[in-house]
Amino acid sequence: MPRFIFLTTISFMLLSGCMSYDDVVYQGVENVKIGKPKDGFTTISLNIKLDNPNKYNIKIKPSDVTVFLGGKELADFHLKETVVIKKHSMDSYPIQLDAKIKDLAKSSLGGMIELMTKKNVTLRFKGFIRVSVKGVTQKRYIDQSKEIETNQFLKLIGL
Repeated sequence: MPRFIFLTTISFMLLSGCMSYDDVVYQGVENVKIGKPKDGFTTISLNIKLDNPNKYNIKIKPSDVTVFLGGKELADFHLKETVVIKKHSMDSYPIQLDAKIKDLAKSSLGGMIELMTKKNVTLRFKGFIRVSVKGVTQKRYIDQSKEIETNQFLKLIGL
């Protein structure tokens, strides 16, 4: 019996390692809504447009990511619910994030100076996300930057 379990585990690991994986491509954000502060947090709702070129659905499980604006920490965000990214699709997915208000307040002065003096700003997303494919969950490190026009960012956050 232990031999069967060992062989099954090794086979599963080998087969899951053979799955081809293409990166999910970020296409944009829309419908950003910032909730009222409560107990040191605020909820941010948004729709994120993603392109999943893979032959299988991908689940992004509750995770934590730090967002930087122009090199300064903007906030720590926590993804509240699992998001299922459909296979072979380019779609918009509703996401709810919890943000620490003190982090937003701490960085707002530096961020505002950045917004007033530059045509473009850089948003950087850094942290670990938990991703599940066909029942196998992995922690994936992300460190991605996206340069966007300042006007677009201001519109995104409702200013």
